[in-house]
Amino acid sequence: MADRNIENLEEISKGYFNLPIKNNPDALEVWTKLYDRQYYNLKDKAYSLFFYGLNQLSINGLSIPKLSELNCIINKKTSWTLSPTHVEYTGADDWFRHLEEKNFVITEVIRSKENIDYTPYPEAFHDIFGHLALMCFQEYAKIVHRFGMIYNRLQTQKEKKEFAGFWWYVIEFGLIMEDNQMKAFGAGLLSSFGECNNAFSDNVILRPFDVNEMKNTPVSAHEFHQKLFIIESFDQINEALDGWK
Repeated sequence: MADRNIENLEEISKGYFNLPIKNNPDALEVWTKLYDRQYYNLKDKAYSLFFYGLNQLSINGLSIPKLSELNCIINKKTSWTLSPTHVEYTGADDWFRHLEEKNFVITEVIRSKENIDYTPYPEAFHDIFGHLALMCFQEYAKIVHRFGMIYNRLQTQKEKKEFAGFWWYVIEFGLIMEDNQMKAFGAGLLSSFGECNNAFSDNVILRPFDVNEMKNTPVSAHEFHQKLFIIESFDQINEALDGWK
């Protein structure tokens, strides 16, 4: 999953490529492999609402979900809509504009068999498996909407970059406490076998939720994280977002 503010995306993406899902004979094989290994990998690692959301959306490893069907379910639950795009990289300004409109953009490409373990670009498995399960829940969807509204009112590129860093360490790569245990919460952790296992290893410095540290910690789409942050609750996220009003 690529940082939507990253400046040298073209350079780090050399040698990696995604393929359109439509008319791609390998697409289902890739989806199934990604789903099977990550679903079981997350059994004792993921936030519990994630599994509930997967069930609500009937996401499984047997078929690539149809966006029209996912859209109907999510729209009924949270009033959000889903939109397909063939653009592999949606810039931060466009991305957050869609979020303010309660529209979640889904990339209609999937990583190739050659790059099954890593792609620096967003793609369908990350967008669908990683993001959409939690988008079934009003409380979470409202937080994502707040991110969109706040970003679009920021005036400077510095402010936007810092706010995007906060998004990164909450919605993309956040960890959260549940029943006194640390769980994977961010879509980048939920959708990535390597990133998730790295987060639960001794290779990562785990830090308490700290807005200033989060927004000033560099993000990277081409190496495992060396530092991640632990969220205590949804209230903690909302209180932090209140600070950007």
